[in-house]
Amino acid sequence: MGHAISIAGVNGEVICMDKANYGSGLTIQQSVTISCAGGLWETPAGVININLPAGAIASIEGLVLDGTGFPGTAVQFSGQGSLQLHRVRIGNNPGSSSSGLLFAPNGPAKLQVSDSVFYANGTGTGGGLVINPQSGGTAQVALERVTVVGNAFGVATDGSRSTGGINMTIADSVVAGNFQDGIVATTSGNGAPIGIYVKNTRSVTNAIGIRSIGPNVTVRVDGSSIIGNGTGLSFSGGGI
Repeated sequence: MGHAISIAGVNGEVICMDKANYGSGLTIQQSVTISCAGGLWETPAGVININLPAGAIASIEGLVLDGTGFPGTAVQFSGQGSLQLHRVRIGNNPGSSSSGLLFAPNGPAKLQVSDSVFYANGTGTGGGLVINPQSGGTAQVALERVTVVGNAFGVATDGSRSTGGINMTIADSVVAGNFQDGIVATTSGNGAPIGIYVKNTRSVTNAIGIRSIGPNVTVRVDGSSIIGNGTGLSFSGGGI
């Protein structure tokens, strides 16, 4: 896959013709569209690094990344630009701090995920999707029809390393059976403000359904189910 991306060039497209292990261990540093409909891009373990310049867009469809016990984070985003994931399945990365996707931009960045599954990632501080902008980073996140099951944390946002702000929408999704929080937002006193809107979503059978921690953190919930968790809703430190 790394070779195909280099051949496609900036703003190019890679199309998977067959189902195969096209590998991981690559870094995407340019605008590119990877079209692997039907989960044709398989990789059993390893890391995909996405480090984009400002304005670049990486769009990935059909990635299946099962870590088969790999104790690391599967997909790591740094830099800026936009990452679009459609019909991907990422899981079975059981390291203590492992995540399915770690979105850690150092500038303005956007993440859109749709029709995707994140499962069995992390056993301690990791999670299915972890949004953690670094110094100078901001994050605009949209999750739609996403299933996040059996991770340490389900969907976790952390603004303590940035001041730029995180805005997230979670719609028509399922967050279930995660060992820690299903949906959690946390920031420090000087950290980034966080706003999350949860609509038509189920947060069920997690340790905590939805949690808001820290000043300038607000989670709004509309038309959703929060059922069967150890604790349904939790807020502290000024979180709303």
